[in-house]
Amino acid sequence: MNERGASFISLNSVAMAIGLSRNTLYYYFKSRADLVYGCHLLAVESMAADIASTCLVDQCPAQCLHRFIELSLKGERIAISDLTQLDETQRVTIRSLKKANEDRLQRVIERGITQGLLRNTNPIIACQMLLGLLNWSQLSNRWFNNTETELYQHMSVSSISDLFLSGISLHSNLNFSCSIDYHSLNTGEFNAFDSSSINEERRRQLLGKASLLFNQRGIDAVSLDDIADHIGTSKGAVYYYYKDKPSLVRACYEQAFKQYDLFIETAISRAETNSDALLSIGHLNCQAQASDFPPLILQPGEAVFSDNYRVQINQLKNKIQNIRERCFSDGDVRDIDSSGIELSAGTNFWISRWIKDHPSQAKSFGHTEIADIICDIHSYGIKKRST
Repeated sequence: MNERGASFISLNSVAMAIGLSRNTLYYYFKSRADLVYGCHLLAVESMAADIASTCLVDQCPAQCLHRFIELSLKGERIAISDLTQLDETQRVTIRSLKKANEDRLQRVIERGITQGLLRNTNPIIACQMLLGLLNWSQLSNRWFNNTETELYQHMSVSSISDLFLSGISLHSNLNFSCSIDYHSLNTGEFNAFDSSSINEERRRQLLGKASLLFNQRGIDAVSLDDIADHIGTSKGAVYYYYKDKPSLVRACYEQAFKQYDLFIETAISRAETNSDALLSIGHLNCQAQASDFPPLILQPGEAVFSDNYRVQINQLKNKIQNIRERCFSDGDVRDIDSSGIELSAGTNFWISRWIKDHPSQAKSFGHTEIADIICDIHSYGIKKRST
């Protein structure tokens, strides 16, 4: 499911992968839907057990969170995203257990802030950011061709714990403030009296709305009908631009890669320092995911395995790695290995789904404020630094 998405697996393929007969597998799971639910239930129940065994009231919150990260990445679990494969009763159960886990982690962070052991950051955003990193770690090795799963998980523990608790900055204050606005950057010139300009704007909005739904629900769970309904148009209007869903998904990825590249190039051209450029890229990514027209995030689905996509995403990763290396040479950031760069995408992986699942909570934050908080944690971590 982490590789291909839930709708692309079958009980036959799972039985073959683990060396069981189909009848034996049917003894445990009566249908694919039953198996999908079982995987989600295992994920949330395992997380609850991990929290209970590590996040103890009488222990240092930072140490508790580090041990929680270790346990969370000990084995492979489904990256919880698309619940549309479940029936309503199952969705209610998973959402309830997921919310309980979030609340308990949030209380650990709040306790650390109250005790003066963690920085005075926003515990809601910090909690979601951590869960985003953990979820993304289950997917990212597929995108970056890391075939040594156990080794990658071991590296992920170190990278996620280091990034979340300590941040990347060597300084206590980088004085960073992003002056680049995603909406202005993402909106080109528009001529209401030019048909080609109108068509291009419609296509841009179609890709943006489609990407938003894919990010919130998962690629497998969204149909062309869903996209048409969300935009408020007919399915035929969608077909006018793209002949089928795979074509639309490819166009969403192509646009996303162009947007990510634009973030990098704009940040480099406008920032005064390398560290400002590095943080501006992250800030623009966060702004974008909090918007109504975000770029498509990397996720499971049939499009995941395109070599062309992997080449493009690795080119983007290498550009960011070069900026980080310059920041390290400048003495502004700590040395972070390539897995840290790959996993840092998880800091905004959760945003679209969080806004969908917790609309009242999300409304209390503006897009820029969400990006400010995430960049602050990305810079300094949540653990209080000794002076």
